[in-house]
Amino acid sequence: MSPTINAVWQLLDALGRVPFIIGVLTKGSLLILLAVALTRLLTRAPAAARHLVWSLSVAGLLLLPATSWFPWQLELGFLASARDALTTTPVRDAATPAAEQRSARNELTEGTRSTPNAPSRDVLDAPPPAATAPVASDLAATPAMTGRFIDPATVLLLVWLAGVVWMAGRLSIGVATVRRMVRDSVPADDSDWLDTIDDARESLGVRPEVSVVISSSAAMPFTYGLVRPIIVLPDTADEWTADRRRSVLLHELAHVRRGDLLTNAVVQLACVVYWFHPLIRLAARRVRIEAERACDALVVAAGKLPSDYAGDLLDIARTMRSSTTAAVALAMARRSDFEGRLLAILAPDSGRNVLTAARAALIVVAFAAPAVAVAAAVPARSAISHVVAAAEQDSTNSTSDSALRESAPVSEETSTESAAQEPPTPPAPAPPSTTQEQQTRDAAVPALLTVVRDDNAAVRRAAVEALGQLADPRAIDALVEVLRTDSDARVREAAASALGSIESPRAVPGLVAALGNERTASVRAKIAWALGEIEDARAVDALGSALRDQSVEVRRQAVWALGNIESADAVPSLIPLLRDSDTETRKQAAWALGEIENPDAVTALSAAAKDPNPDVRDQVIWALGEIGNERALPALTAALTDGEVEVRRKAVWAIGEIEGLRSAPPGLIAALRDSDREVRMNAAQALSALEDEAAVPGLIPLTRDADVEVRRAAVQALSDIGGVRAIEAIVALLKDDDPEIRRIAAEALGKR
Repeated sequence: MSPTINAVWQLLDALGRVPFIIGVLTKGSLLILLAVALTRLLTRAPAAARHLVWSLSVAGLLLLPATSWFPWQLELGFLASARDALTTTPVRDAATPAAEQRSARNELTEGTRSTPNAPSRDVLDAPPPAATAPVASDLAATPAMTGRFIDPATVLLLVWLAGVVWMAGRLSIGVATVRRMVRDSVPADDSDWLDTIDDARESLGVRPEVSVVISSSAAMPFTYGLVRPIIVLPDTADEWTADRRRSVLLHELAHVRRGDLLTNAVVQLACVVYWFHPLIRLAARRVRIEAERACDALVVAAGKLPSDYAGDLLDIARTMRSSTTAAVALAMARRSDFEGRLLAILAPDSGRNVLTAARAALIVVAFAAPAVAVAAAVPARSAISHVVAAAEQDSTNSTSDSALRESAPVSEETSTESAAQEPPTPPAPAPPSTTQEQQTRDAAVPALLTVVRDDNAAVRRAAVEALGQLADPRAIDALVEVLRTDSDARVREAAASALGSIESPRAVPGLVAALGNERTASVRAKIAWALGEIEDARAVDALGSALRDQSVEVRRQAVWALGNIESADAVPSLIPLLRDSDTETRKQAAWALGEIENPDAVTALSAAAKDPNPDVRDQVIWALGEIGNERALPALTAALTDGEVEVRRKAVWAIGEIEGLRSAPPGLIAALRDSDREVRMNAAQALSALEDEAAVPGLIPLTRDADVEVRRAAVQALSDIGGVRAIEAIVALLKDDDPEIRRIAAEALGKR
């Protein structure tokens, strides 16, 4: 038997072998059935709620083997019959030599017993003489060849290991396939793609850096990678419209925001370990389906019109060739359960059906309570009393044998051999003083600090990158020195990246000095990024000087860093970049000024609202909305007539963010007649907050809008504004032909 199989078998042997395995399988099935029952109760809940339940059930499967070390157990009588059948010692045939030998020993020792009580501990611990052959235990026998028969349990173990190797091999091939696909792809780095990516990340609040690449081998969009997520798009993506690009990126970024890549990795591990269990397939499939539906809900919640998004999804599923994407990646539009996804997207509450933290906590408790009880369940002691009695009988027989051997003369040779057979008492392990991670860090950091001065640049770079991954502040001084003196630009760039990962203010002086002296643009850009990660106001002046850098990339990174630091001192330096020749830099400058939220930028941003690029105008309007100053009203009103619908939508929102408005701007009232339903709806909501009766004439026609959400917003605005004309209009709607309008009007009157 191989060492691996032997080690696994010894572990199972220590845990109780077959009873342990049967217990894990039974409890695992109960966990999945518990998930089935709970998700049935959550049919009308958000898809993220059901995804959470299925994910917990799969994680519970992987943790079940560890429950044998629970500090407490729940005794259940109904488990006893199965446990008894597995653990009761089989009755030996009276004709066997072992039975005859045991009977003879019992008869010989019957007269020597003075009491039926158990013998002393010294007698029990006495080692058997070397000449006596040990009798193998029925429950702890080591699997081995006995004559020409093989232990059936050993065969089952070998079959299980073969299945694990097969499943793990398939998974490894899938990983290699996806990696090769990513390696052969090209980044989506033109300005249109970058703008769309930034907009999608901002809409969903995705913080991790996500790469987007285009591959000729991709069947359809998918996301891959745990540490550094990568969105892979098919080569036809360049032909997509801007709206479709945004739909796809929002969906894939939703996977990143929700952590679905980690959940999928756990599910794949469970499928490898429990490959033979039919219910694990059900759980894995439901995890994937509910994850897709939860991402769809986030896309709609981010502002995507459900009908448009459903159309994009349908076209992608119809036009893309059949997906062969490995299970390690999350494909966007698999054909399984596609109809259910479309119905969920087009449901009236699809954009609001998102799981909250409070509801998630309740679901975790609702699943964990019965799951812990299932994991801790053991057969009741009373039900296995006959097993204990059988064990005590064996113990008594062993005691008799020991007593018989003790009364017989033992030779000096036998005593020596017996003493040699006694196992030594192992020393008690010392409690660890630090965690294993800290011990590794304590050993690794000093060693790496010596390697950063290696003669080979590749070795120095690897050491610097490793220090960045460890993020240990002890490396700051050495990394600053590398950044200042190393002759290789790639090593210096890695040092700047490592300092940004550590995020310690101690590194700011060294980074500032290096930014002024560095000659390589890529290194300067990385230094600016690192200063933005640290977010220390002492870097504002140096970053302000970097805004005049000849390199576009350096200017972009400096703008981003100043937006992260959010210091008002950066406003004078950022304002000129609103007129930069690079479109992305202008857009970044508007974003940074919006993050800082200083009214001093209102005049410059108002002028930039006429930028020829619609994406820049959109970002400028957003910044003015973030600042919320009344001086921005003329620019925002003018933006209400912009030719780009996204700019108009943002302008309506921004006007609603202005504090101190006492009357409804005429341009906002005119926006009630906009061709875009979101502009009309947002304008009604903004006018609702202003409560100006001047808006009533414009709101009344909106109560007959073709879009039910727009009508609802108009009725609610009339209810909030009040006044005779508004109430009369709402009362008139109680006789509307549309029952939905009548219901909305009744609710509006009831809320007054």
